Amino acid sequence: MSSSAKLDLFIERVMRVNIMRMGGAFGGIFGFSSTESEIINNLKKSTIAFACEYSKPTPNQDELIQLSQEIYGCLQTLQLTYTLSEKEANDLIDELQMLTSNLSA
Repeated sequence: MSSSAKLDLFIERVMRVNIMRMGGAFGGIFGFSSTESEIINNLKKSTIAFACEYSKPTPNQDELIQLSQEIYGCLQTLQLTYTLSEKEANDLIDELQMLTSNLSA
C-alpha cells in the first residue's frame, strides 16, 4: 500500500472516532458542558495538520514529529477513557507509526 493510501486510510479512521460510546459521561468527566469532546476535536485537527504537512513535497520533519506526538497523546487519552478500545487505539497508533517510521527524532 502506498504512503498516500496509508495516509488516507488513517485520516478516514480518525475522522470516524466519536464520543457517543461514553454515553454522554465524557463531558462530565472532563468538565465540558457538552458531549462534544475537546480531545476528539484536537485529535482531528492534529490529524489534518499532520496530513497537510506529510503531503508536502518536502515536509518539515520536526513538525511531523510534534504532530504525531499530539495524535499519540490524544489516542492514549481516548483509550484511557474507554472511548476507544485498546485494539482500536493500538491499530491507529500502529498506522501512525508506519507513516512516521522514516522520520528521525
